[in-house]
Amino acid sequence: MNAGESGAADGEPAAADLPWVVFWSALLVAVFIASANADDVGAGAEETPSAVLTLDASNFDETIAKHSFVTVEFYAPW
Repeated sequence: MNAGESGAADGEPAAADLPWVVFWSALLVAVFIASANADDVGAGAEETPSAVLTLDASNFDETIAKHSFVTVEFYAPW
């Protein structure tokens, strides 16, 4: 057997090489899916409106009065 040969007959990978074959196959599929999704990102140049509002002291009361149901997340930036 020469260096670099796995010893498998008919060009099939040896059992020891099987995890690497699975790894590289999964990686190839992941890259393909990621590149397909990346094409969709730039397709719509217009931005969709966000349902998330940034509230502060200047617009809090107005926003609460305007909407019948509001979920507010309070947090401190420190």
